[in-house]
Amino acid sequence: MEKMLGISDSLLFEAPAKSLMLAQEAYKMTGNSLYLKGTASLIMGKVYQQQRDYYTARKHYLESLELRRKWGSPDLIGVTMLALSENNAHLHHFDEAIGYARQAVDLIRKTGNELGLSMAYMQLASTHSWAYSTAKSRDMLTPRFSTDSALHYYKLAEQYEHQPDQKAWLHYGIGITYIHREDSAAVPYLEKAVAIRRKLGQLYLLIDAMQFLGRAQVYRKDYLTAEKLLDEAYGLYKSHTLDDDFLLSKIAFSNVLLHQATKSYKKAFEWLLTGNKTRDRRLLDDREGAISQLTVHYETEKKEALLKQRETELARQREMLGYERKIKWIMFGSLVLAIGTLGMVFYLYRKNRELSLHNATLVKEQNHRIKNNLQRLSSLMDLQLRKLTSRETRSLLQENVNRVQTIGLLHRHLNNTTRLSISMPLYLETLVEGLKDIYIIPGLRIDYRIAPVVLPSQQAMSLGLIVNEVVTNAFKHAFPKATSPQLEIILSRSDTGCHLQISDNGQSEIVAASPESIGLQLILLLARELKAVHRLSQENGTVFDLKFPLL
Repeated sequence: MEKMLGISDSLLFEAPAKSLMLAQEAYKMTGNSLYLKGTASLIMGKVYQQQRDYYTARKHYLESLELRRKWGSPDLIGVTMLALSENNAHLHHFDEAIGYARQAVDLIRKTGNELGLSMAYMQLASTHSWAYSTAKSRDMLTPRFSTDSALHYYKLAEQYEHQPDQKAWLHYGIGITYIHREDSAAVPYLEKAVAIRRKLGQLYLLIDAMQFLGRAQVYRKDYLTAEKLLDEAYGLYKSHTLDDDFLLSKIAFSNVLLHQATKSYKKAFEWLLTGNKTRDRRLLDDREGAISQLTVHYETEKKEALLKQRETELARQREMLGYERKIKWIMFGSLVLAIGTLGMVFYLYRKNRELSLHNATLVKEQNHRIKNNLQRLSSLMDLQLRKLTSRETRSLLQENVNRVQTIGLLHRHLNNTTRLSISMPLYLETLVEGLKDIYIIPGLRIDYRIAPVVLPSQQAMSLGLIVNEVVTNAFKHAFPKATSPQLEIILSRSDTGCHLQISDNGQSEIVAASPESIGLQLILLLARELKAVHRLSQENGTVFDLKFPLL
């Protein structure tokens, strides 16, 4: 892709502005292709690195590495790691630089790509050489970085075939390593590099190689050749108006070494001033560039922060709209569910009401029929009673008639209500008053103290039959001998149940009656049905107590 865009190493050095423009256009044209985007990011990194904006270059290199890892080609990943190695070397992060270079060697070795492996060894070598030179200038030499290590890796790279450009870099690298040693052994390697650069027409790289070759000739003490090389290099620089302070500072330093060696101190001083001016300009440019970059970064971060804030606000608005929609749907669903539930409840209520009314009608009809049947039975028994002449037989039959009428009275009350329960005050008073009309007792006074108790029909029937038996016994046996007959009926209610008490002031024979008496047996049977406790006592008359629980 670099060749397609025309961005060669020579163009990167000689026309950085054009290189940047081409790289930016390439980056925009990549679309969604991971391969093209990764390659364009790598080129952008190279352009910024040539402009000595190493941190921006690093950002593009890391982006390229991430994209190429997704693409999955070990060769391409290795090439990007080599670029990151060189970038870290420029930043003097030599340990990281060597780490990236070694990773690249391991990756590319697996693919069998000899050219790529040679480039990886060359990067390892140049990093060791550069680290040695930096440590030497700071008087901080360390065994971790040495020219021997650099030359070792260059020798490994030499065993592979190279294109002319790569061969020039190899010779240049070996020559620079010897330069760092101040060793004239650099001369033959740099001569080869100069010859290749001249043949390829790579002006910037040619001038750079020539000034290093001139420096190597100084170490060889061939000052005449050194002066010719340095003059030619400076002449090419001026004639092509390259305007590169970094390259000019290298030429100046090599000339200072030459004129110091030849004791031409005036010229050495002039070149030293040129080098210092160049260095000052570079420092000023770097400072202004750093300020400009910081300003751009600040404005960019500010815009990104505003965009992020707007995106956050939009996301919150979308989230709130989503919540509102959900709430509306929930409310709508709840409303539909509530309407459906109300409809179902109303439907069930109507059905239940219809069923209840139907059942009530059936019960009422049943009670009505039972009441009519009991009335017929009572009428038949009355007819039979009129034909009997035996007093004892008439008494027994009358008691049975009373019992039938007691049951009939209960069904008459049930027939007048929709409930299957009986109000005891009305029922018991009606029952006793009916018995009073049958057994006419002169001067009889009846006191009712009946609490407003409502009992289920079954309990009410059992209690009514018991009252019928006790009151009938009092009318028959107690009051005929009493001068001022008095009957008291009390029904009270508590938390545990009901208490019935019937007392008279006569002398009843029920206490002394035989256990085989039908009335007494009926009372005992009905008391068991009510799960009641009863007691008969004789205290100024007869007192009957009955306590039973409520159902």
